[in-house]
Amino acid sequence: MRRALVTAALLSALLPGPGRASEVAPVVAVPLLEGEQIVVDGLADEEAWSRARPVTDFTGYSPTEGFEPAGDTTVRLLTDATHLYVFFEARFDEPTRVRGYISEREDVNRDDQVALYLDPFGDGRRAYVFWINALGVQQDMLTTLDGHWNPAWDAIFRTRGRIVEGGYDVEVAIPFRSLRFDPRSEQPWRILLKRKFTARDEYVSHPPIHGDDGPELLQYAELQGVQPGRSGIGLELLPTVVVRTGQDRDEETDELKWREPGFPDTVDPGVGVKWQLTPSLALDATLNPDFSQIEADPNRIDNNLRYALWLDERRPFFLEGRELYSGFLLYSRSIVDPIYGIKLSGKQGPVSVALLHALDEAPAPTVHESEATPGFTEEDVDGALSFVTHAETRFDIGERSNFEIAWADKELVKDGKHHSDFHALNLSSRMALDANSQVDVSVAYSATGRVGGERLHGPSWWTRYSRNQRLYDLGVSWWGNGSGFRNENGFDTRSELTGVGVWGSRRFDFTGPFPWLRVGGNAWNAWNDWESGKPVPDGSRQYLWLQLRGPKQTTLFVQTSRWDLRYDGQDFDGGWLIASMNNSALEWLQISGGFAGGNAVRYADATQTTERSVWASAEVRGFRRLTVNLNTRVNWLGRDGEQLDRLWIYRTRWVLGITRALSVRVIVQGRHETTMDTDRHVTGSSSELDLSALVTLVPSPGTSVHLGFGERWAWNPDADIRTEQRDLFLKASLLLRL
Repeated sequence: MRRALVTAALLSALLPGPGRASEVAPVVAVPLLEGEQIVVDGLADEEAWSRARPVTDFTGYSPTEGFEPAGDTTVRLLTDATHLYVFFEARFDEPTRVRGYISEREDVNRDDQVALYLDPFGDGRRAYVFWINALGVQQDMLTTLDGHWNPAWDAIFRTRGRIVEGGYDVEVAIPFRSLRFDPRSEQPWRILLKRKFTARDEYVSHPPIHGDDGPELLQYAELQGVQPGRSGIGLELLPTVVVRTGQDRDEETDELKWREPGFPDTVDPGVGVKWQLTPSLALDATLNPDFSQIEADPNRIDNNLRYALWLDERRPFFLEGRELYSGFLLYSRSIVDPIYGIKLSGKQGPVSVALLHALDEAPAPTVHESEATPGFTEEDVDGALSFVTHAETRFDIGERSNFEIAWADKELVKDGKHHSDFHALNLSSRMALDANSQVDVSVAYSATGRVGGERLHGPSWWTRYSRNQRLYDLGVSWWGNGSGFRNENGFDTRSELTGVGVWGSRRFDFTGPFPWLRVGGNAWNAWNDWESGKPVPDGSRQYLWLQLRGPKQTTLFVQTSRWDLRYDGQDFDGGWLIASMNNSALEWLQISGGFAGGNAVRYADATQTTERSVWASAEVRGFRRLTVNLNTRVNWLGRDGEQLDRLWIYRTRWVLGITRALSVRVIVQGRHETTMDTDRHVTGSSSELDLSALVTLVPSPGTSVHLGFGERWAWNPDADIRTEQRDLFLKASLLLRL
């Protein structure tokens, strides 16, 4: 605790004074006349565009504020009852090769881009984000006032981009049906326009964005002229079918054997339904959804895990309205294989509602680390079904404050009987103190256990003060879980624990080859063993880090830390160092690499050891259509005089964008594990190599065809390389809007 307070005092001494506020003029979308139509072809050749009111005043906001853009940007907006139309003219002051590639949807971050952020409710609580590269490739996401980003959200909208002399043009048509809004509200829509100069790594915006004026969402301009009408009956159908087969190695004959055909292993149909009850409230349902992920989960070093891996949610059913869930009591990946699911999500005025219910035929066991959770162990969930329910309501108060109530429930049914259950209630609130600081408070209570057997009860809480401005941020928190608290729909791994933390950072802007430097640190301490009445230290960690932006778009990062923790009744301590570098100066090449190392705990046998990693990656692009990613990482666990475990992961990914809708992807990734004795002699090793190929046709989000092939080989020093598994699959879906 003393170290945390000292860190806070040092960081506070670096803080500058408060910022300023600014007023912005509205952006106007000019209505189309009766009979006028806009063809999205990247050409502003319709007469209506000549009546649109141009927006030309763009100001730099990153990497510093207030600089003059390296080119002119002109934006025009039109609207009718069903769409918002936007035309961007992006030019450069000096001759510049436009960075733009035909690639997979969302893969635009290394390209020249334009963007619009839309807040249809006009309350600064959330926004729809649309980025489009110079050739019209789309990226979309959701962002909220509390810092939540949902990059997996997909919207149906039309775009076309083309490279012209001196720059590029982009035309966009966004259906109002792809957005949530309240048609009865008198609150005007709000908008933010942006452009990225990728070769300079600079961002400009209209209106200007000031880091000292509070969250970006509260600095949008008013959007006038939009008057959406109702389009269709608000019903969407998403039928899907997956056809798959393959070969596995038979344990008895040790030969590859084709899988037996049958439902649902070979042919697996499903359907999703969305009913837009109102433009701001939607009901989603799914029956027998296929939750296979076309893109595999990211590679992670997993040979020395203390806790289960947290995996990002990418499954379509769980993405709608995801920003309305706080996430504390709901980790949707704990719902593994639902038979059906129902969701209601939306907003009416200052009130947001989110309701989720699903029947899971493969429930995940508890992720709690130490004490057994009655009714939710691996043995308990084996062969069980679970009914999962989550309900949450948020009340917006003023400009930035809110109050939330959340309820979580999980009921296990096994052998036709109610086996065990979990219930939790959470009350939370955010209280804005001014434009840049707030206090967050959360209190929860849970009851978990076997029906008619052992049960656990306990509280959980946290409170946090934070202040965020352009040149600094600072925060302090206090949190804890009672010994009986569990979170079987969430992701809490510890109980009987309380802790405090403090963090902060300071940024310094420069001119010349080093645009900026950012330094910061944080510290936290935790205690446990409440029942004895004498809490004992359970762990602490102190970080100091530095991030420097250098010439030629080179970023350096260095972090050092000191830690101690209690595990399996023993105390451990040590230090850690991380250093990394990233460079993206060249249009066709981006490289990064780094190393990390220090003291560690081998959790398998609760011994202190050392761990170190080195990694490198490169992305090569060419012909405006081809992207090649190369990645490798080596991790060592152990030191001289003891057993040494080494894990080497390597991966290459080739993507050819034939058109914006059609692409081919090939991934080759391998894993090689080696164990050495105290004399550094190899005592064991194993290797795996995976190949996957995928042809994808996505005319628009929801409507797609995926044809894939995969094969896995394995070998060790005592056996030849051989195929262990082979997969073939076809997945097709069709989005119907009625």
